[in-house]
Amino acid sequence: MKRAPRDAEPGKRWLAFLRNHQEVITAMDFFTVPTIRFGMLYCFFVIAHDRRRVLRCNVTKHPTSLWVVQQLREAFPFGSAPRFLIFDRHRKYGVEVLAAVRSLGIEAMQTSFQSLWQNGVAERWIESCRREPLDHIIAVNERHLRRLLFDYVRYHHEDRTHLGLGKGTPAGALFLTIDSVDCIEINSQDAVLQPLASDEGALIWSTWSTDGDLGVPTTASD
Repeated sequence: MKRAPRDAEPGKRWLAFLRNHQEVITAMDFFTVPTIRFGMLYCFFVIAHDRRRVLRCNVTKHPTSLWVVQQLREAFPFGSAPRFLIFDRHRKYGVEVLAAVRSLGIEAMQTSFQSLWQNGVAERWIESCRREPLDHIIAVNERHLRRLLFDYVRYHHEDRTHLGLGKGTPAGALFLTIDSVDCIEINSQDAVLQPLASDEGALIWSTWSTDGDLGVPTTASD
């Protein structure tokens, strides 16, 4: 007996929603990491869809709804909350989490059951995090794993390129090929474009912005 064909329209509508609102969408998720003594640690993170920036990352042995609420408060301080927040229907996201999301002015977008593809940005980051640092280093304890994750998040922001960002990094560094560059446009005001390093025709550019109080260097955005 042939199965009835599935309706593809809901999937198309969800993908259209992700493409049209990626600047105001964030996602959160958990993943587990075993320790050297066969314990289990839970890693929580919040990631923005626009440039794949990890807004919050933390580790705990005992995840609870109240702990997740505190992580959300620290991820979105001073009225910086996005419009939409995507997460699954795990029981760790209890009524306290849903109430906290509404109090922050965020619209909760819970994915369907067993539909990991609906939270694809978060799932891809979990896969990268497992494949790059965690498949090669066994966490000793909670403190050790937290340090590993913080180092990886720093690498993810400043050095790891993404095809979806035009081979740029979430922090905004541009990796360009000299042969293909005719004109480089920088939108930020009072910024000076200068090369950081070169390697066989590839050049890494950054900008030094004078907008900040301390003159902290910031990378060019694509």
